[in-house]
Amino acid sequence: MSLDGVLLALLREPGSGYDLHGRLESQLPHAWTGELSQIYTCLRRLEQEGALQVAAVASRSGPPRRVHRRTPAGTRRLRDWVADGPELGKLREPHLAQVAALGELGTAAERAAFLERLTVALSERLDGLEDLEHRDFDGLPADFATPRFHAWLALRIALRTLRAQLLACEEALALVRERGPAAG
Repeated sequence: MSLDGVLLALLREPGSGYDLHGRLESQLPHAWTGELSQIYTCLRRLEQEGALQVAAVASRSGPPRRVHRRTPAGTRRLRDWVADGPELGKLREPHLAQVAALGELGTAAERAAFLERLTVALSERLDGLEDLEHRDFDGLPADFATPRFHAWLALRIALRTLRAQLLACEEALALVRERGPAAG
């Protein structure tokens, strides 16, 4: 149900598949990634299941846009998804598998170089989420019952998780450097 739930949540306001892809990238980059092809496939299925209504809306250029709107059944489905409790996805962190295989690299310097690049990549991802926080939120949202507040909560959890990953990576780098050529 994950992508279904994510899309239903993003449809607080009607939108096309392209709109939803943009919302996903701008509002939830810390929670989900999705290709347009996945989004369109999911939207078609949700429409067939009665969770969405679709209207053709004239476009400034090109064919009419298919704009999706949640139905009452879609809203119930979204609420049920959230009420069912946390859905932990299957963890896919390729960089952690690469760290586990660092021993395949010939030298401690090569292992340290990998961890340095990982630290930079995690720092850049953190910078992006901090930019999102500063751009979309000016501190703690005042109304705790709004979607804005809950989006802020999700972003805060993601920021703290990423900071912890970055700290762990820096500690790993220090350990690799400390062991140096002896571990080589």
